[in-house]
Amino acid sequence: VDDVVSAIETIMVNIPKGLSHPTYDIGTGYGNIVSDLAKIRIPDISIQDGDACEAHNNTANTDRICALGWKPSVDVVDYLSV
Repeated sequence: VDDVVSAIETIMVNIPKGLSHPTYDIGTGYGNIVSDLAKIRIPDISIQDGDACEAHNNTANTDRICALGWKPSVDVVDYLSV
């Protein structure tokens, strides 16, 4: 949540009012497999295969928001490992 709030603040401060702007991805910029993340907290969790329509790569492209001076501060793997 901290990263999302700081990203929104960065956008609000750095974008002039009244202009049309692109969408900004907010994330670490590194891909994680959800089942791997689940196993950090629940090592013996049962994982089922997903549907064929599921995206194979949901990595956020943070180039646009990082160009505004924002950077992520929370690593999801470190956060879940605590």
